[in-house]
Amino acid sequence: MKPTPRTQRPAAGRAASPGRRGGAGKNRRRASGEPAVAAFAVLDRASPDATLLATTSGKIVAANAAALRLLGRSAAAITRLGCAGVLGARHARFLPALDGRRRTATVHGLAEVARAKGGKRLVGVSATSFRDGTQAGYTRIVLRPTPAPAARESATQPSRTVFERLERVADAGSWEWHIRRDVVTWSAGLFRIFGRPPALGAPSFADLPGLLEPASLRRLTHAVRRTRQEGKPYEVELRVIRPDGSIRVCIARGFAVASADGQVRHLYGSLQDVTQRRETDAALRRSEERFRAIFEHAPLGVVLGDLQGRLLSTNPAFQRLLGYAEGELVGMDFRRFSHEADLPPETALIGEMLAGKRDHYEIEKRYVRKDGRLIWVRVSTAIIRNPDGEPVYGLATAQDITARKQLEAERAEALARLAVVEEEERHRIARELHDQTAQRLVALALDLKTLEINLAEGRAPDTALKTLRQNVDALQQQVRELAWDLRTRELEGGTLDSALKEFAEEWSERTRVRFDYVARGLAGNSLPRAVKATLFRIAQEALLNIERHARASQVSLLLERDQGLARLTIEDNGRGFAVEAAEQAPLASRRLGLLGMRERVGLVGGRLLIESTPGVGTTLLVRIPIREDAESS
Repeated sequence: MKPTPRTQRPAAGRAASPGRRGGAGKNRRRASGEPAVAAFAVLDRASPDATLLATTSGKIVAANAAALRLLGRSAAAITRLGCAGVLGARHARFLPALDGRRRTATVHGLAEVARAKGGKRLVGVSATSFRDGTQAGYTRIVLRPTPAPAARESATQPSRTVFERLERVADAGSWEWHIRRDVVTWSAGLFRIFGRPPALGAPSFADLPGLLEPASLRRLTHAVRRTRQEGKPYEVELRVIRPDGSIRVCIARGFAVASADGQVRHLYGSLQDVTQRRETDAALRRSEERFRAIFEHAPLGVVLGDLQGRLLSTNPAFQRLLGYAEGELVGMDFRRFSHEADLPPETALIGEMLAGKRDHYEIEKRYVRKDGRLIWVRVSTAIIRNPDGEPVYGLATAQDITARKQLEAERAEALARLAVVEEEERHRIARELHDQTAQRLVALALDLKTLEINLAEGRAPDTALKTLRQNVDALQQQVRELAWDLRTRELEGGTLDSALKEFAEEWSERTRVRFDYVARGLAGNSLPRAVKATLFRIAQEALLNIERHARASQVSLLLERDQGLARLTIEDNGRGFAVEAAEQAPLASRRLGLLGMRERVGLVGGRLLIESTPGVGTTLLVRIPIREDAESS
């Protein structure tokens, strides 16, 4: 509201007292005898604000010149109208009552005053009741015109533009409800939220069922009713139905403004569209739920830590990995359960990651469990950074690779044993070549020399040729035996069953030792290549040892497959030997190739047992497990 500028005040203005024309002097003299009227004539006569003086019953007893201009009426006309005619039927609210303790009382409000030409003007009213020196009660009423609509529009246009921009930024709108007139006013932002064309105007409260979901309408109705009754502000969540059927989630807030008599006349409120925020929150919540599910049920150990290496959160797999409860791990430094020898290289990797030289690192290291047991883990660690790129957390996964490390160690040990076996094979072949083949070749060379001498001297070569032929035959047999030692027939397209049978037949024919051979469970069941090669080599070595050392007359071979096992049993009725003594003998003097056979069987995960009694015979048993995934290997 703007007061009338001082440059527009009348040059002469004086208080106008009620009375008939020509009787003003008498009235002034009578009024001057009343302290309140006299004071009004002195203080308010030249006031730029339209001012009335009324009794507590609503009778106007004085009006200044500004009031006459505002109302367009004479003093007498104003007196006849009284407060009821000037301020309307609800004028009593601007006549605050006084009790015995209060000497003054003031109220403020808005009212539409009646002008002389039938029009009405909205004014701001400030009314103060008081008692004068005679204890008579009066009310001083000041009327301040509000700007004209065009002036108000011009004055508020800049602020309205800013307000609309703010509403757009906040995705919000505002409203006002004049309850007595049931007039609802919406801001541009509210029309935008509801998707409602401004040309349709703001809907009344009765139109809301088509704009809100039923549950939202019930919440809003209850909140508005309570605000009107108790005057308390409200805040509720509503689901707005747009014309295209889409739903917008909004936060509605409202408050009441009461008049001087305590009655709620206006409700004001705002509506903020939080659909995007709710969708973002829901997406974030789903993402957090997925992460929590992955975190809790991941088969790998997962841990979140701070930049100092202290654990903030661990999943059940990590807790099982170390044998600690969740509460025991929170706040624990990862160095506490890391093997001391693994810390220097990992510390260097962490430094490079914090410096931005790498995004993550992977390392195989050892953890010390709560029970003191050492385990191997593969750790992958990454840095979580904030939007500014600064590191804030460390996220790591840990996978138990103890079994793999054990297999690697066993493999390395097996390779070492294989090297020993291969070396023994080389020594054996070298010994065979030196002790037998080489000597046969020397004898053959001597026979050729003898033949040469006999021919030079003209003697008949019959005896020398016969000896030469015998040595060649023996040499040929030795070479054949070496060939048998160096090859496995099943790798040349045959089966283990046929290869063992053929070898045993040739061995029996050559050694004149009877043998029995039985194969069971092999029809249609192939064996892994490594298992076939191992069983053939064991049988080969066993028969050759029987030939050289056992002096047996009967040998039995049983080859069978049953329930995931390949079994080979070889028995003889030879001299036998002390097994324990033979296995504990120094490496250089061990007999029968026991070490080589045990190592061969061990390389394929099997077991070799030897039972022997001196003077009775020997039984050799081989058991090798068969993995299904190795059938075609």
